[in-house]
Amino acid sequence: MKRISLKSFSFKNFWNSNRWLQLLAVLIAILCWVVAAMTTNSNIRRTIHDVPVDMSVHSKTLTALGLNALDATNILVDVVVEGPRTVVGKLDVEDVATTVRITSVNERGSYDLPLTAINSTASQDFEIIGYDPATVSVRFDTLATQTFTLLPMVQGISVPKGYILDTEYVSPETIEITGPQAELDKIAECVVMVELTETLDRTHAEEQPVVLLDVQGNEIDTKAKYLTLSATEAQVVVPVLKETGLPLEIRFLALPTNFPVDELEYTMSSDYVEVAGPVTQVEKYTEIVLGYIDLKTLTDESAAFYFPVELPTDQFISLDGVTGVSVRFNTDNWESAAFSVSNIQLINVPPNYDVEQLSQTLSNITFYGDADVLASMSSDDIVAEADLSEKELSEGQINYPVKISVPSKGLVWAIGDHSILIQVTEK
Repeated sequence: MKRISLKSFSFKNFWNSNRWLQLLAVLIAILCWVVAAMTTNSNIRRTIHDVPVDMSVHSKTLTALGLNALDATNILVDVVVEGPRTVVGKLDVEDVATTVRITSVNERGSYDLPLTAINSTASQDFEIIGYDPATVSVRFDTLATQTFTLLPMVQGISVPKGYILDTEYVSPETIEITGPQAELDKIAECVVMVELTETLDRTHAEEQPVVLLDVQGNEIDTKAKYLTLSATEAQVVVPVLKETGLPLEIRFLALPTNFPVDELEYTMSSDYVEVAGPVTQVEKYTEIVLGYIDLKTLTDESAAFYFPVELPTDQFISLDGVTGVSVRFNTDNWESAAFSVSNIQLINVPPNYDVEQLSQTLSNITFYGDADVLASMSSDDIVAEADLSEKELSEGQINYPVKISVPSKGLVWAIGDHSILIQVTEK
């Protein structure tokens, strides 16, 4: 092939060369086509696909009508536009915002509504020729909100011997459902289903979807029925309780020092209760204390008491139905007698105070107890103690409580509250 050398190039040779002239003609033709394409104002037609239909622009109007558009989300249409090539070529879905005309909507129902444009944010130098499809179907209805109780539906429950099942429950206990009233009326139950495959020896909990059932027990498709749930899942709790027996006890208040409490004879309508409680708690308890009896109030006329049985926590249940216990003391050998007490002791006197005992005798103190003990007892057997560490002292005269006991005699006690008068002086 013959090479063309730039050194041998000359305009004279150029104009005389067919090859160079042909190349120049092609370049000029391309340049003219580009200039024409850029400067021409010819219109083109274009289809913009998947344009969303926006119903939010009608929210005020629909609210005034008391209606809601139920199936107007995710409606996509194609929009055909026409205009200058330089304008139409740059259009996007946002530039052809589309909605529907709702002038025919005045009550509940489904409507085939024509499409229309919303004010465009782009240049208006183009025209919307049409839509595909030309109309869209929208259902309008009145929405209501209703509260429903969630019910557990548990299958396959089994527990080992020595354990029992308490009533299963759902958390949260209720949900709110929003939708057309006609669809809400079809809901018969809201359930949370759990199927167990293992034997339970402790409380079981798991989350599962909320399922709506109609009166025939068929599941309701919430999406198809335009129903919105405040919670789509809930926790089902299957309480498993362990059985145990707990002794029932009573305690005493105001017992004198060395008082033989074991010699107090009484009977209880029940001294044992069968219960069941959570596995993690039941082993922490060895007894149930029914209550306290103040010895200072115990006489032959007030020797019967009733105590309700209060279980350790509200998670425990009674298995034998014992809800209360009667306590009755054996008063067959009880007697009463009155004594004066002159043996009064002040103990634990604070070092920063001088305390003078102004009361020297406590008269006519009634005692109850074993008849044989009372018959052998004298005032010399009785002691009254004022423990000055039990109350805050201040200067002046104070009525201070005393505890009365008969330490060497046995089953005998003083009735009522008693005090002595003391003079307190700060050192």
